[in-house]
Amino acid sequence: MQIVSQAKKITQYFDRDSRPDYSGPNGMQGFLLKFLSNPKQDTTSLQGQMQAFWDSLPPE
Repeated sequence: MQIVSQAKKITQYFDRDSRPDYSGPNGMQGFLLKFLSNPKQDTTSLQGQMQAFWDSLPPE
């Protein structure tokens, strides 16, 4: 985490492997930022939030 917290920029490629409405700023990008801002948070809760977001998406 020290390397990541000191990085000036971070990139992710999740959007290449998942549907856009899940991987975008309201989805996984936001969850990634939330995790990076507090990596010691309750990750089980964060996973639950990710799953709830996925479950709320309409069928493809």
